[in-house]
Amino acid sequence: RDEEEHHYEQPMVRLPSRSPVDSLAKPLLSSSSSSSTGGNISPRSAGTLDTQLCPSSPFSRYAIVSPSGARISLPDSSISLTVPEAALVSPHELCLSSIHDTKAFPSLLSGQTLLSPVVCISSSSSKLLLSKPVVLSLPHCASLRQGGWTVSVSWRPPGESWRSLVTLGQERVDTPLYAQLDLATAHLVTENIGTFCLLGTPTPGAPSPLKSLRIAAFAQELPQGADLTVRLYCVQDCEAAQTYLEWTERQFGGRLLDRPASCLLQHSSSGAALQLRLDRLGEGWAVQAGADLQQVPFSHLWTNNNPALHCSFTLRH
Repeated sequence: RDEEEHHYEQPMVRLPSRSPVDSLAKPLLSSSSSSSTGGNISPRSAGTLDTQLCPSSPFSRYAIVSPSGARISLPDSSISLTVPEAALVSPHELCLSSIHDTKAFPSLLSGQTLLSPVVCISSSSSKLLLSKPVVLSLPHCASLRQGGWTVSVSWRPPGESWRSLVTLGQERVDTPLYAQLDLATAHLVTENIGTFCLLGTPTPGAPSPLKSLRIAAFAQELPQGADLTVRLYCVQDCEAAQTYLEWTERQFGGRLLDRPASCLLQHSSSGAALQLRLDRLGEGWAVQAGADLQQVPFSHLWTNNNPALHCSFTLRH
């Protein structure tokens, strides 16, 4: 019957003419997080930098959604929730938020990597039932042009543990979620609320897959004393990841030094470390002997979920 048909306001997304690795973010003033000095990689959980999510947070948006539908978006992140007309039978408060506490992330199997932000759809009603599916749009960092990916959608219902909902390309009639994967964005059509993310594994027999990384450099805007610490973050190549870095750095008075750089990371059973080197220093600055090269282990880049993964260089004036 007509009233039971599902219609969506989410437009079909045109495939971009260039790969996500080609897009570089604009430089913005940012802030600096508490970071280990001496160039060591910080193993801390990003959850230590989180504040309680609230309506004013850039990582959470609340809205009272009526049966007429609505669209909720997180600023500067490419994350949005489209609620079509008649999806709700009465007004409900919905919240869309991106999660950065690694303790709330799914555990990864061998070879798996996190390809998207971890995003939560929640409601003030614990018994919310949707009459129509909603569309959750979120960015991903899989380089699809080269292939080799097996992508799955992981879901955690409220108060429960993580489970795999669907593997793309293996959908069945009874699959509880439909996913459309574009070069830089995934659109998840679902009748469930909870927490979602994309996980990727190498496809057996296919070329090794590649994911796009974004490397961003931050430092104190007003350094104290003779030392200046430059932090190099290695995160997912998407606006959502950089927005989180800028917000966390801003809490400590740091700034983004230049446009972030993008690079492709290829999966390997014995992947080499990413090497970051100080090439030239301005007059009057020095670095401790042997501390001009830092290495980020491949396992940290592929299987570590820390959204604030970084190493640091300490410069002395």
